[in-house]
Amino acid sequence: PSNTGTTSPPAATTAVAATGSCSARLGNATLLNQSGNSTITQDINLPAGMRNITVSATYRQYSDDTVFLTDRSECTITTTGGTLLTTIFAARGNSTTFTTATADITALGGTRVGLRCNSYQAGFDVSGVYVDDISVLASP
Repeated sequence: PSNTGTTSPPAATTAVAATGSCSARLGNATLLNQSGNSTITQDINLPAGMRNITVSATYRQYSDDTVFLTDRSECTITTTGGTLLTTIFAARGNSTTFTTATADITALGGTRVGLRCNSYQAGFDVSGVYVDDISVLASP
């Protein structure tokens, strides 16, 4: 986990969860305006020769940025060097419910990729994202 600027570092929280008792909170953990990025990453080896590989993440964006919508959150698949390969979700605004997003990453089978989830705050609002239930499923 990492953070830049004044944003809160990522953390596990029991305040909100899609399933189970906790989720990852990226972004603001206070009621004060913060700026910067709050990020979690994990490199994963995708199996070769699979008929289908999908990645999914369940998320709930929160923000009081209702006018300019500069604050945003996303989960992506990247090369291990950070080059974007595909986006699992990109969100702005405020939600009171969790949403599940899925991406087909079959074409990336046999490679090592990065799973990166990030929340960006411009510094004028209270924003972030709860991420839960991330999975990679491969079918032979």
